[in-house]
Amino acid sequence: MSYMQDPNMEEARKEIVAILQKRDLMGAVMIAGKTRSGFFHEISPTWSCAKMEDTPQGPAVRIKSKRTDYNSLAEQKEHVEATVNGFMGMLEVHKFIGQTLMGVIQMIGQKMDIHSVSTDHRIQKIDPSQE
Repeated sequence: MSYMQDPNMEEARKEIVAILQKRDLMGAVMIAGKTRSGFFHEISPTWSCAKMEDTPQGPAVRIKSKRTDYNSLAEQKEHVEATVNGFMGMLEVHKFIGQTLMGVIQMIGQKMDIHSVSTDHRIQKIDPSQE
């Protein structure tokens, strides 16, 4: 399945996912070209009990952690904790980046009118007399 409409971005996505899989890592990645951007994640290293699934409603995260799939309760707990640790790391980074980027976008919006071609959003210049 192709996630990116830009073939160059799709190739980059595949390469990044392959590196994460090779290194047994979880990751969330946003890539941007000149006119498009895209986001994807790899959440299924061997130590994670999370998987992405396509559902009729769209992509969904599934957690599979049946006690019978593990040699011990401790091993099960270790996998669940590692999964949560990966998700918490992603959440914290996304919150920080979101706040930082919104601040930058707002600063730019104070200086000029910008139209984001990748998201079709308009960042309107703020009238300095109304600040």
